[in-house]
Amino acid sequence: DVGAGPFEVPYRWRPLTWEVDGEQYCNERAVATQQTGFSFIAQARDWMPNAIGGIIWWGVDDAGVTVYMPMYSSMTSVPHCVAVGNGSMMEFSETSAFWLFNQVSNLTYTRYNYMIKDVQNVQLKLEADFIQEVKNIDKAAKALNKETPDLAVEYITDYSAKAVRTTMKAYKKLYAFVAFILLCAVL
Repeated sequence: DVGAGPFEVPYRWRPLTWEVDGEQYCNERAVATQQTGFSFIAQARDWMPNAIGGIIWWGVDDAGVTVYMPMYSSMTSVPHCVAVGNGSMMEFSETSAFWLFNQVSNLTYTRYNYMIKDVQNVQLKLEADFIQEVKNIDKAAKALNKETPDLAVEYITDYSAKAVRTTMKAYKKLYAFVAFILLCAVL
């Protein structure tokens, strides 16, 4: 509709209600929206040992632009870029995943119908890779858990941190790309 503007942005900005000629109108809040701080999918797998069975597929900022990164629920440390205290929704941090994803999504909104395809290519590749990797990580962690449960937890903690680092690296590169595309569009 006309609210999408020339770049077909699926989001509607605040306020979500307005009045014209005495009539009240409202845009319903979408499931994936620019107003999201974080979202997750909890995966509880009762066929796996407790230390390995739970995965939180964690994403920050807009759920439509985020990458859901696998975080095993028994991991013993949180990667710095997603840790509480590394920035906040109101305090910028250049090492925060939230702020990196926020930069990518906000640039994408400006030329949405052109840029979202590039974002989705990166997003879908990372998530597909993680889904495949988790299968192998599960097998190795399950074997480790039989002999040395602490080592299994260390292994999945390391993997979760690696998944976050991989995502951050890819999104830093993506941010540079979408910033370049935007710069070219305005020149």
